[in-house]
Amino acid sequence: MSFLQLRKLKKYISSKLSKPAIVAYRGYGNAESIYMSGRLVKSYGLKNTVEGAWRIWNLLAMLERYLTPGISGVELEVCFNDQKQRILTDERGFFEVRFRGTELENPEKSWYTGDVKFLTSIHRSVDKTEIHHAEVLIPSSECEYGIISDIDDTFLISYSTSFFLKMRQLLWKNAFTRKTFSGASIFYNALLDGMVNGGKNPFFYVSSSDWNLYDLLVDFCDLHKIPKGVFMLNDFRKRDSLKFKFWKGGLLKHGHKYDKIKTIFESYPNLKFILLGDSGQKDAEIYKEVVEEYPDRILSIYIRDIGSESRQVAVNSISDELWDKYNVNMVLMEHSDKGAKHAVENRYIAYENVKQLLKV
Repeated sequence: MSFLQLRKLKKYISSKLSKPAIVAYRGYGNAESIYMSGRLVKSYGLKNTVEGAWRIWNLLAMLERYLTPGISGVELEVCFNDQKQRILTDERGFFEVRFRGTELENPEKSWYTGDVKFLTSIHRSVDKTEIHHAEVLIPSSECEYGIISDIDDTFLISYSTSFFLKMRQLLWKNAFTRKTFSGASIFYNALLDGMVNGGKNPFFYVSSSDWNLYDLLVDFCDLHKIPKGVFMLNDFRKRDSLKFKFWKGGLLKHGHKYDKIKTIFESYPNLKFILLGDSGQKDAEIYKEVVEEYPDRILSIYIRDIGSESRQVAVNSISDELWDKYNVNMVLMEHSDKGAKHAVENRYIAYENVKQLLKV
């Protein structure tokens, strides 16, 4: 079969099996400004999470996540709270909008719903009347503090410091078969509840993992009872020198994490935060920069100990410096019970919500 014939076959299969799919990411904002985003991609239906799926299916789903292109130049309509905007998808299929002057009928709520829909029929499968819902987080007026957490090796076991183990997790497993650290769900939900107004504290997941993994991460959190939150991920195709090197996602370019965290702090100037990360890479160093920028707005920092002895020394050194200069605790913890004990002692969370972890 010639190269031209192969291209024709690929085009035929694509036209028959793939269809445009709107992936609406969770948005966030406050009473004055709302940010919503998403991506338009070709979908082959391989990414649907299935319990007991064969490994080859998981591999094909991961290849679809990274190799299926976004669809550019398509006009969409994004709606929130009776406001509408028309937007064109960019060269990678991404779109983003901001709404101003939003009035909230119930400021005690945390989650609201926006809509995204097609304005043109670009494919035989497209129904312009179909509404794609997008959840939007606007922290409740009753929340006590916010939580910013890394993902890989903070609550999701990823082996980010080992290439081969990382690839095994990434390519062969799905949301059902990947694991969370023992006690992470209990600790995170206790932080969600706080001390007084249960379930109102907002979660933001800031990670160097790629947007291509968004559906996997949402499914994983739902299945393993990790609190619903806003994801702020990375677009690996923006890194021109790393095109198609998806296995390097999360290992390089951590600068975006600081920028995203700064965006969160500036979006909620009256809110204090608890930060969670791991010792495998540079979370401690990034969080140190955040404390230096916002010294009065960090309650505590929890770092999961997964790194080498040299990383333990580095994190403990940063911890000592933050306590001496800013009176901010950075707790290095191998298991979630140590973080839970510290959070109870500092009245961030209720003992009743973590007593099965503390066993006292």
